[in-house]
Amino acid sequence: MTGAVDVWTDPDLVGLVRRDATLAAIADALVSSAHRRSWSITERHRPAALAAAALVVLVAALAPAVALSKGLRTLIGLGWPAPVRIRPVPVQATLTSHVPATASPGTRVRITWTLWSRNRDGQSVPFDSGGIFARIVNPARTAASTAPAHGRGGRYSAIIRVPRGGIGRVQVGILATRFGPNATRTARVLFPITNYP
Repeated sequence: MTGAVDVWTDPDLVGLVRRDATLAAIADALVSSAHRRSWSITERHRPAALAAAALVVLVAALAPAVALSKGLRTLIGLGWPAPVRIRPVPVQATLTSHVPATASPGTRVRITWTLWSRNRDGQSVPFDSGGIFARIVNPARTAASTAPAHGRGGRYSAIIRVPRGGIGRVQVGILATRFGPNATRTARVLFPITNYP
C-alpha cells in the first residue's frame, strides 16, 4: 500500500503544527511539494518519513529561538560573547618624594609613590601589579619621558629622565591589556595622584 506524506493527516504531528502559523505554512509546503513531485513512500518506510517530517518541524520551531538568543548562539559558537563589564578597583597614588620642579632637561630624577585602594570596610590596602610606570610631561605637553617602576607592597619608585622643557607634570599608571574579538590592545591607564602639589 502506498500513500503521500501528509502532515495534516498524521495524528502525531497535526497537533504540533496547528499551534504555530509558521509550522502550518511549512506543513502546507511539504504536502504541496510531495504532491507535485509524486513522492510516495511504502508503509514500511513510514517511520523514517515521520522522523524526517518531525525533524523539519523541530528545526523550524527552534530556528527563531537560535536566531534571537545571544546566549544560545554563543554556546554553540555562532557569535562572540558580549563583553563583561567589571567595575574597576579605584586605585590611587600618593607621592612620597619631592618633585624637583627646577630639574634641568636631560637629568635623571627619582620619584617614589604608593598605590592603594579601599576595601569594602573602607580600609586602605596596598595595590600591587606588574606594568607600573612613571612619566614626566613638560609644561607645554610637547615632550614626555616614561620609565618602568620597581617595587612591591604598594610602594614604587622610578628613575626618569627630564624631557626637554623641564618638568610640567608627573604621572603614574599601569599598562593595561584589553582583549577584543579582532585584536589585543595595550593602553596606558593613569592613576589619580592624591597629593600632587
